[in-house]
Amino acid sequence: MRSYSLLIFLLFFSFLSSKGQENTRNDLLGNQYSWSSFELIKMDSKGEFLFSWQNPSGGEIIWVDPSNPFRILTFTKESNQIIWLDNKLSPIGDPISLDQLGMLDISGICVSKDGGLWAFDQSTRLLIKLDQNLKKQIEAPFRIKLDNSAKAWVPMMEWKQQLYFLTPSEQIIVTDLFGQVSKHIPLNAKSMHVNNAGLLFITEHDSYQYSPETGMLKSLIKKP
Repeated sequence: MRSYSLLIFLLFFSFLSSKGQENTRNDLLGNQYSWSSFELIKMDSKGEFLFSWQNPSGGEIIWVDPSNPFRILTFTKESNQIIWLDNKLSPIGDPISLDQLGMLDISGICVSKDGGLWAFDQSTRLLIKLDQNLKKQIEAPFRIKLDNSAKAWVPMMEWKQQLYFLTPSEQIIVTDLFGQVSKHIPLNAKSMHVNNAGLLFITEHDSYQYSPETGMLKSLIKKP
């Protein structure tokens, strides 16, 4: 319980200190991943340093998805490249250019449980599913209103046969694995994480545990 409470505190504090820009994720093993513009650091559940990695190809690290702690996705929007890392933050293979796949304006990306990935291409307003061989399996129309900033971003995650999107319109959009919207959760979450109890949504002033089975949100911050 103590380590779980510490994890909640670290996630909440990192969110506040980043002024709304999510730059911390955790995996199901309790490890924490924090990144700045060009460096990723991995710590254990006690906050002790394990490994670090600096992006050799340059460009700011926009997103890290450690859903699979042995095949971690990192994404650089400037170069539109994915670099996969192992559990010691060593690169797996060469960088993957999404330009070469015709995906030119990625504003959200995450790992899929079958070894592929999901990406939201803002230029075409398509939600795209790639298999582990980078072949397109799904292209579904998907509209989220974003600003025209080069850094416009939609945090997204696959969890238990559903996709979750943190939109700027103060709601979380949930779709099935075909890209069809199934639910809207009225919560202005700034970041989301996975723990043993399920999904954790963090807002500006609170943290909520979400149960997909019941659709219930439970506050984890004790009110005075």
